[in-house]
Amino acid sequence: MLSKLTNMQKEAGNHQLKLQQIVKKLSGSLDSTTINEAAHETELKASEMMKTYLGENPDSFEAIEFLCLAEGGEVTHYEVLATLAKKVK
Repeated sequence: MLSKLTNMQKEAGNHQLKLQQIVKKLSGSLDSTTINEAAHETELKASEMMKTYLGENPDSFEAIEFLCLAEGGEVTHYEVLATLAKKVK
């Protein structure tokens, strides 16, 4: 299980790097401050969702379920941005 979770973490990091590259291409006129502010806001929302979903004393199964949901969301965002990026010259 630890190996699978470690792989999920690596994949999430890879998705994040790819997303950052796509955002850079798509942003054009946006400055990095605007992008960083949006990323920070998203991070805060995700942390709040995690706390709400898991509660005070989550068990391992709940934590893994949340990680799977979060990973699925990351993959979805990556695919949407990758599709949009194809339209950018």
